[in-house]
Amino acid sequence: MPKIDIILDRLQKVKANGKGRYMACCPAHEDKSPSLLVTEDSSGKVGIHCFAGCGGADVMAAIGLALTDLYPEPLTRDYSRGLPDWKRRDLERELREHRFNVEFAKDHQRQGKPVDKDFQLTVINSVSRIKEITTRLQNNE
Repeated sequence: MPKIDIILDRLQKVKANGKGRYMACCPAHEDKSPSLLVTEDSSGKVGIHCFAGCGGADVMAAIGLALTDLYPEPLTRDYSRGLPDWKRRDLERELREHRFNVEFAKDHQRQGKPVDKDFQLTVINSVSRIKEITTRLQNNE
């Protein structure tokens, strides 16, 4: 069953308003006359807009669905062409932060300064994350 049919079945006072366009009562607020626009594009993706101002997540939750139910297929990450630039930058920034933690602890150790237990745990976590992030960057994950 198309996603739009699943959504429309859960709404009240649904009326067609052109090809792939419907008006219905918004389930997220007390609606006496239809104020929710429901559309479907050629790919099967469903759009919703409440003219009274309700958020999409609130509308979907009110009918027992999630925002991901607006899409014909589950959203997936396709990194076959490599990591997106923003994701690579985020991972590289995180990697720098963890490397700093490890170097800071090494400096303290070389200088004979104590490192408290909380920071020791932070360093252990950083060592683990460095390995994970390095692998993700190498594998474009």
